[in-house]
Amino acid sequence: MVSVGAEILQLITLGMYGDPLAIYREYIQNSADSFALSGLAGGSVRITVNRSDSSIAILDDGPGLSPEQAARALLPIAQSGKSNRQGRGFRGIGRLAGLAFADSVTFLTRSRPDEPITRVFWDGAKISSLRQDSTLDWAAIRDCVVVDTVRGIKRPGRFFEARIEGIGRHAAGIVLNERRVRNYIGEVCPVPMSQDFSRAEHIASLFRPERQPLTLHVEFDGDPAPVTRPHCNAICFSDHRHDAFTEFERISIPSLRGNEPAAVGWVLHSSYLGAIPKGLGIRGIRARMGNIQVGNESAFDHLFSEERFNRWCVGEIHVLDPAITPNARRDYFEPGPHLRNFENHVAAICGKVADRCRSASKSRNRKRKLQSLLQDADDACELVNSGYLSAEDAASVLDETKGRIRQARAALMKLDSNAASEHALLDEAEARLNPGPPGQNGGARFEAGEAIIYQKIFGALAAVARSPGAAKEMIDAVLMETGHAGR
Repeated sequence: MVSVGAEILQLITLGMYGDPLAIYREYIQNSADSFALSGLAGGSVRITVNRSDSSIAILDDGPGLSPEQAARALLPIAQSGKSNRQGRGFRGIGRLAGLAFADSVTFLTRSRPDEPITRVFWDGAKISSLRQDSTLDWAAIRDCVVVDTVRGIKRPGRFFEARIEGIGRHAAGIVLNERRVRNYIGEVCPVPMSQDFSRAEHIASLFRPERQPLTLHVEFDGDPAPVTRPHCNAICFSDHRHDAFTEFERISIPSLRGNEPAAVGWVLHSSYLGAIPKGLGIRGIRARMGNIQVGNESAFDHLFSEERFNRWCVGEIHVLDPAITPNARRDYFEPGPHLRNFENHVAAICGKVADRCRSASKSRNRKRKLQSLLQDADDACELVNSGYLSAEDAASVLDETKGRIRQARAALMKLDSNAASEHALLDEAEARLNPGPPGQNGGARFEAGEAIIYQKIFGALAAVARSPGAAKEMIDAVLMETGHAGR
């Protein structure tokens, strides 16, 4: 006889969810499915976070469930009436997500104002005790659930509410942190783009009118400001460093069936200044299905030649093909030919983004090197004109800097022979390195007989310094220590 170990309960609760915040995704996902499967374009979800008793409540104004529907939908384990073609969640596991981090999960619901409120209470403590048994006793599991009706509490005429109570200390700091919860929902869940985000209409235009992604109005009790996606019109690296989005690229990935696209999406191109701060919640090309994020910012890391470039970009790919199915943990997709076709196209997109990142990085490095070289040319002129060096050492400094300019010009010709402005800057710098005989004022700082000795010391410093500017700093330090500064 085949038997099932009681540890299966742990696998479908704690074993499924590494991030405690995932419970919000699971219950908001169920709300989204209830709206969508009832033909509703959207609805509202209200979240109540109660830190004093370590509990949360997630209530939607969707169609709700009758007592009979509640018994069919909320009692089975790993059994769902939804298929992967119909719902975002279809394995019948997510409704127990709260038990991974709390003592109990209670569902309250009704589908009509004249119905009593059905209550389904899952006792996590009793379920935990079952894990000690060697085999699973389904009758014992049934004893962990209470189904009854409640009256005398004020609720909408139709609604569904999930209450997670007795949240453990290991998860409470995250699950009960309203700021972190709001940021997580904005990244992951089906909430609208901010009205201030200028590209929102471009994104909406990717979908046919009848396939517009479902969005929910999600708010926190006591704070009517709705949760929105985190995207805005610029990337804020710091208070003094920003980068604007300059180009919106549309993505359409064909399916193996050859009719509907397997996915649509977008990439917002920028100057690609480097890794986008994680706290912004936008970096990476991300996957969504049913307008809910699959995985996180690193979902497509394996499709980049260098993973780091997935931290430089901003984009989304919405999977439309029901043959591409999220895995049970919803951190990626189940393998198969449709996924391979999808990945081949996404890999090509990632390759082009990586090329842009690499090109932008090389261009910035080239500009930094050019600016550094131009500064060195100015510093060389100042050092030579200071009179601290002998004529021979001064000529050596000028010749070395001229040589670096010629090398830079030759390298620039290989990379971009049309960089006229950069060539002009190099020409001007080289012209400045022909100032005439070196200055003689430096010797006035020294007593008779000292000037030659100091010139030799300064010449040696100029020879070993990493740049003319560094040589000038070391010479100034010597003058300060020896009391010759300011003479």
